[in-house]
Amino acid sequence: MEVENRLRLGAEMLLDRACPEGGWNAGDAVVYGVPLRPHIDATALALAALRLHYRLPIVRNSLTWILDRIECPSAYSLAWVILAAAAYKDVRADVSPAIDIARNRLAALGIDPKTVEDTSTIALAALALGPDGANNPFEVKV
Repeated sequence: MEVENRLRLGAEMLLDRACPEGGWNAGDAVVYGVPLRPHIDATALALAALRLHYRLPIVRNSLTWILDRIECPSAYSLAWVILAAAAYKDVRADVSPAIDIARNRLAALGIDPKTVEDTSTIALAALALGPDGANNPFEVKV
C-alpha cells in the first residue's frame, strides 16, 4: 500500500511541474510568469516515470515534444530520447519509426570515448543502442 501511495505522490509532483506545452525541465515550469523551456533529459526521465499515465494530455504532448527532438546533434540527448520513447512503442504507431531514426543518428555520431568526457553519455548511448526489445532499464514492477 505504501508503494502505491509513493508512486501516486511522485506522479502528482511530476505532473504539477510539467511545462505548459509539454516536457519538463530541472525545476519549476513557470518562473515570474514566464514559461520555461523543457529539457530533453528531464522530459525523458519524467516520461519514463509516467508511462502508466499516458492517457493524460500532458504526457501525450510531452511524448510528441520529445519525438520532435530526434534531429538533436547531442549523443546524450539522443540516447535519452530513445530510452524514454521505448516505453511508449505499444501506444503510438509513430514511436518505433522515430526510435529507429534516433538510433541510426546516435550510431552515426560514432561516439568516440576520447571525445566524450563523461561516462553518463557513454552509458546512456550503450543502453539506447542495446538490442532492440531489451528490458526497459526504467521499468518498475510492483
